[in-house]
Amino acid sequence: VVAPADTPLAHLAALAGASFVPLVGQRPARAMLWSLAVPLLVAARALGVVRLGDDAVEAAAARLEEVATRCRSSSESFVNPAKTLALELAGALPVIWGTSVVTTVAAEHAAAQFATNAKYPALVGALPHPGHHQVALFDGPFGAGLGVADSGGRDELEDFFRDRAEEEESTRLRLILLRDPDAERAEVTRQAEVAVAVAAERGVGVTELRTEGSGPLERLASLIGLFDFTAVYLALVLGLDPTQTPVARDLGR
Repeated sequence: VVAPADTPLAHLAALAGASFVPLVGQRPARAMLWSLAVPLLVAARALGVVRLGDDAVEAAAARLEEVATRCRSSSESFVNPAKTLALELAGALPVIWGTSVVTTVAAEHAAAQFATNAKYPALVGALPHPGHHQVALFDGPFGAGLGVADSGGRDELEDFFRDRAEEEESTRLRLILLRDPDAERAEVTRQAEVAVAVAAERGVGVTELRTEGSGPLERLASLIGLFDFTAVYLALVLGLDPTQTPVARDLGR
């Protein structure tokens, strides 16, 4: 069991005689991913569930340090990938697609961090599915904006709503494609290339991010580290305090 000390879960672990790893510090849950994950990975390795050498954990830690250096607050936006990505996302609706198991997990983590830290929505998918269905969004009101070709069939009420919708500045989709060259299947690679072309044809912005490193843990860390910084910078771009989550507290009442 991995949990903070002096909690009901810690008490249950003691009653059950379970191995217990206490979490140190009072950080929010969204900042404790690695503190939670690494002990579980070590336990899974001891049980023979996963193959994970010490070198893999060290490589992931080194990758996170490297990402932190590149994304530090003192680094200018034109050389800071997290600041650049935050500026690209501000005002857009992100559609984050993974192309492998690793990158799909990273996409889900990114959406959670954007929601929690920047209070910003994102759609998550993967190729070939469900990205195969979500690609239809490119022709919707947040993409190319395809509507009724012949307005003659619209009645007065439809015109009323449509005209006012068109007066509003529309939010545009932005495709965030997470590439994983070491693990992508050939079919997925082809679909990713087509998705980029289709998005460009419809005026949908595209950002392609690639995993860095060799093993799956290091490749995952390379994207998770980037998105953790991006979520904070996105909050700052929007004028929000990323440390405040009043709605989450209200939900827990």
